[in-house]
Amino acid sequence: MPASLAGSESISSRISAAVARTEITRIVISSGSKFQFIGFLSIAAFAIVLAVSSIVAAATDAMIITDGAMVYRRANFDSEVIGYLPAGKKAKISSKKFGVAFYRIRFQQGVLGYISDVDVKPLGLQGASENKQEDSAQKTSKRTRKGDFFGTFLGLGVLYQSYAEIISQQRYQSTIYPLALRGTFSPGFLGGPFWLDTQLSYYWSPPDYYKALSSRPPTGYIIQFEAAMTYHAGHFWGREGMWYFGAGPVVSYSRFMVEIVQSALDLEESRLGGVGYLGLAAVYGSFLIRLEPRYYVDRANYFAVELSAQYSF
Repeated sequence: MPASLAGSESISSRISAAVARTEITRIVISSGSKFQFIGFLSIAAFAIVLAVSSIVAAATDAMIITDGAMVYRRANFDSEVIGYLPAGKKAKISSKKFGVAFYRIRFQQGVLGYISDVDVKPLGLQGASENKQEDSAQKTSKRTRKGDFFGTFLGLGVLYQSYAEIISQQRYQSTIYPLALRGTFSPGFLGGPFWLDTQLSYYWSPPDYYKALSSRPPTGYIIQFEAAMTYHAGHFWGREGMWYFGAGPVVSYSRFMVEIVQSALDLEESRLGGVGYLGLAAVYGSFLIRLEPRYYVDRANYFAVELSAQYSF
């Protein structure tokens, strides 16, 4: 095949791919513009509601029944003691327990901690009935399970992501390294060994396959937001390590500026999908270190691995 003909076919295929993506984008934005905004807002609202429910769970009146009751930084007896409370003092505690044997307590203005359930008596009917129904031997056996991993964690992560797209019915894939802002909460209304994981990731450049389509260096970015429920499945290294799994919805938004045969194209796309992961976590001081393989499901499925560090609040 003559080189000129091969070149023209190559350019034609590139234009076809770019136009196809433009058409996809036009459909998403014109006939489905609500998706772009409602998709983000609905998942963000879901995450915010659960997070706020977790944070404001401390809404039950209680009485301290042990003089010098210890308040811990985390829901674990090996955690740092941040203060003591006298018997007879009234306080606000969470309506649900953390780590089976702890309530979250408002220790001081703006300071939250955790107190053993044997040192405090909920004054509400629900809390009183829970205390009567709880078997003390069972509580003792579970006191140290998962305790280090309850609370609120905020931090950063980096992903090794094999990002993929479907363009003109063809799958394109390239490795990218997004940075992520991650928030992890313990939803008090659920009880049990669960996290709510929220994450906003950002990558500041188009994937490499756009370089082959564009006659000049392409520009753009990728944003992803996810809200997932995580289940604490088991422990290792005594109480310092944990393995877990989780899943939840993901909204991806991308915008790339490319040039095909001196025609500038603004390619914009929103995608709704999901993510599932299996991870390992370890406590190091006040930090939570996490490593997790991930699998994203949308129109083009792909793998990722994330390493993150979060601080306990």
